Amino acid sequence: MAIGEGHKIFTFDEWVPIAVISSDQSWTSRTIRAIIAPNLSIPLLLGGPFLSFNSLVIDHQLHTCIDKTSGYDLLNPQPIARKITKPKPRFGPEL
Repeated sequence: MAIGEGHKIFTFDEWVPIAVISSDQSWTSRTIRAIIAPNLSIPLLLGGPFLSFNSLVIDHQLHTCIDKTSGYDLLNPQPIARKITKPKPRFGPEL
């Protein structure tokens, strides 16, 4: 849509509710109304209103995107701590 021949008039009147979840699933954005725009070069475009609505601050030099309310950095998440719990072995007549 942004690059093409001629001028066309588009009306964006369709939207869907969407919430973004971090890759480690420890942060979730507030649900917003995402406008459906056909033929974009990327599947999802989040702009200034999304950043403002979710209290996100981007620092390009430090490569961070921090939620001011929780302090979570979306671009540098903490490593996922995995804990494996093995069940105790059972012995006896029930086996």
